[in-house]
Amino acid sequence: MTATARWEAVLDELETDIQRTHQLLVRPPTVTAQDSPGDDAPAVADLLLAAQWVPPTDLGPLPDALRGRAEAVVNQQRVLTATLNETLVTTRAHLRVADTLRRRNAPQAVYLDTLG
Repeated sequence: MTATARWEAVLDELETDIQRTHQLLVRPPTVTAQDSPGDDAPAVADLLLAAQWVPPTDLGPLPDALRGRAEAVVNQQRVLTATLNETLVTTRAHLRVADTLRRRNAPQAVYLDTLG
């Protein structure tokens, strides 16, 4: 396999990971009433594997012909990272509100049993 082909395979993999992550942001995985993963579980598992990606060590220098494509991948990753950060901030805020409401609506004793 040529150096260009190896680089193309790596860029293909990175672009696929970007697309999968974007799709999960657009259409988050479903969770059933029993808090078990829905049909989207394999997509989430793939994303977790992508997060553990380690760059190959045998690529050599980036061929000039692929420089534009590689720069586009980096830019897509930057945009996706910003979107993920925004989503994380929003989700944390929603969780804080839900936690506050859960504590506020906690069942409280109406009567105090002083005899039993």
